[in-house]
Amino acid sequence: MVGVVGNDGGAVSTSSASGAGNGSDYDFGGVVGDNYGTVSSCSASGGVNATGSNRVGGLVGVNYQTVSNSSASGAVTGSDAVGGLVGVNRRGTVSNSSACDAVDGAADGGRAVGVNYAAVSHPSPGCSLDCAAQVSAVCVTYARAASNTAA
Repeated sequence: MVGVVGNDGGAVSTSSASGAGNGSDYDFGGVVGDNYGTVSSCSASGGVNATGSNRVGGLVGVNYQTVSNSSASGAVTGSDAVGGLVGVNRRGTVSNSSACDAVDGAADGGRAVGVNYAAVSHPSPGCSLDCAAQVSAVCVTYARAASNTAA
């Protein structure tokens, strides 16, 4: 369930969603639910309320490829794997992006990325996307993570 695209296998660019997104589905994102392509220069504002749902992100529910130059604002609520920007970064890359507001998840929640298995780097100015320096405050990073560096 999402604000703009349910399952992206191509490119979503310069798109935005505003207003609160509400739902109770898995892989819930403010702009894209499951990203198998590229999400760039996109924004979501107003937050996501997916209480009882897993893999919830303010911008993307689950990322398998690329999220770049994007942002999300507004509180994000879910049950597990909840991130202000991306719920789960499965094997993709998140770069030059930011999320600034509160995240509320029963387990595995992070301001930028809820659960990270891959690369998160180069935060945008303003809000932090620094998983290496602030794991508990910004994202939950598992041992399988490949690279977590900040600019």
